[in-house]
Amino acid sequence: MTGNEGFGGTAGRLAEHAHDLHAADRFAIAGIPVPEDLAPADPAAGTWVPHLAQHALALPPAARGELRRHLAALPQQEPVRPLPEPRAYEQYPPGPGAVLMRRARNRNLNWLNLAKTLYVVTGRCWSAVTYGGVGRGTVALTPDLLADFAAVIDIPADRLAALTGLEPPAPAPRTATAGIAELLWDARRLTATQLRRATDHARALHRP
Repeated sequence: MTGNEGFGGTAGRLAEHAHDLHAADRFAIAGIPVPEDLAPADPAAGTWVPHLAQHALALPPAARGELRRHLAALPQQEPVRPLPEPRAYEQYPPGPGAVLMRRARNRNLNWLNLAKTLYVVTGRCWSAVTYGGVGRGTVALTPDLLADFAAVIDIPADRLAALTGLEPPAPAPRTATAGIAELLWDARRLTATQLRRATDHARALHRP
């Protein structure tokens, strides 16, 4: 399946499971702008997401848990500025790729920061434009791409495949990336300053 093919069935499957998704992601599925109180607090913070992921990956699972607790303890700041309206090239036609890209945006990941973060997390190097093509339906969602999205969006790859009607990726051990998608969700409401400091904290955790 590529582009918009079969999106009516995709939307139906996603809607059936919307009850256990984050509220912001329900808006992404519906293609409705995310309310300010659910949107990322600081668009500039997305620059730090790949750095946070890189240092979190160097930690053992227990230390990743400590890092998540550290993020949870940070005070919730007022939004620095509203998340800007999607630019023309970010206004995707209906399709499973559009849903994935809007969910990535909910994690403060634009095309470039998504490409950087996925390279850090999965080791696969795709251009930022490739992910834009996924959103627009001009780049086919392959099993590898689906597995990559599952690594940063907190939903298992096999379930994501079932929801989007795509071929599931080959099973892969999740130990190496365990907790990373959840960590990125926790970080989405932080400001750039908070996220930079959280990245410093993650770096300190894996120093001998």
